[in-house]
Amino acid sequence: MKQSINKATGLQVGFTTEWVVLDNSEWRALTTKETTLVNTEYAAQEVLKDIQVARQAKTEALASVKVTTTSGKVFDGRDIDQQRMVSAILSSSVINITETHWKLADNTIATISLDELKEALALSIQAIGNIVVGA
Repeated sequence: MKQSINKATGLQVGFTTEWVVLDNSEWRALTTKETTLVNTEYAAQEVLKDIQVARQAKTEALASVKVTTTSGKVFDGRDIDQQRMVSAILSSSVINITETHWKLADNTIATISLDELKEALALSIQAIGNIVVGA
């Protein structure tokens, strides 16, 4: 079975053992040079697709970071959540508090200690780092 390739993109429209093209109403096999160019372009597009899939997966993972402290509480750990944790930790020293109410990942409100919030922050930073480096 012979199939054509799109002349604009160089992508194969169907399956065949060789690259062929409909040229002036005649089927012809691509030259070695043409085949090399088409294969290179096809491979590059496949790599780009893989990169896009990986980027999307990383974006989704970064948007849904959750961490569990040793007490079993689950915290949101995204970048914005880390900023809130840092703000709460810094302000706690100014107003001299050691515990506060915090909205957990499941949207429940819990009383947490300053040390637990520091632990959640550290775990969140590690989780984001693992996602970024692909660990």
